[in-house]
Amino acid sequence: MEDFLGKLLLSLLTLGSIISLFSFFLARPLILLITQESYLSTPLSFGSDTALQLMAFPMFLGMIITFCFYLLLHEHRWKWLLTFTTFSAALSVTFNSALIPQFGFMGAAMTSVFIHLFLTTGLLIVSLRFTKVSIPFSKLCQWFAFSLVTGLSLFAMAPFITSSLSTILLSGAMLGFSLVLLFLFGLPPANFVGVTRH
Repeated sequence: MEDFLGKLLLSLLTLGSIISLFSFFLARPLILLITQESYLSTPLSFGSDTALQLMAFPMFLGMIITFCFYLLLHEHRWKWLLTFTTFSAALSVTFNSALIPQFGFMGAAMTSVFIHLFLTTGLLIVSLRFTKVSIPFSKLCQWFAFSLVTGLSLFAMAPFITSSLSTILLSGAMLGFSLVLLFLFGLPPANFVGVTRH
């Protein structure tokens, strides 16, 4: 069971890395695909792309939260989930009420970051009290190396994206490159298939 949970968490961490890194480094061209240029940030103001970059971190944390939900529900510890989600909802309303009037959508994004950090920290601590999860240190190193190479590759590629067509083509190529990296770093997509079969 420990090995299975470790594979599940590692799969979620890998998926979270891909989603968050693409959202952060390709925020501007991705936003431009679905909106007008007036929605983008400028040197003097934030834009939708800034919010997407800020939301990249909660996207990653959301994978860990999902894992903790699975663990606590499996262990019939729903009271912990109810406690944390209720408190998080109250915090969210409080922070949004304070930040949105002053910072607008960026205030909502900042609230999301804080709430996700709170939920991730609290639920992970509680979950690991009831269930052991085993991930070999070597696998964590492989995941970190995969994330680092993917992030650097996206950073290097971003300046070459100058149009909607280049966004689609280069993003697709980078996604394919990420799949190749999964195999090179010993994190094959087969892991996801193996987890779902359990």
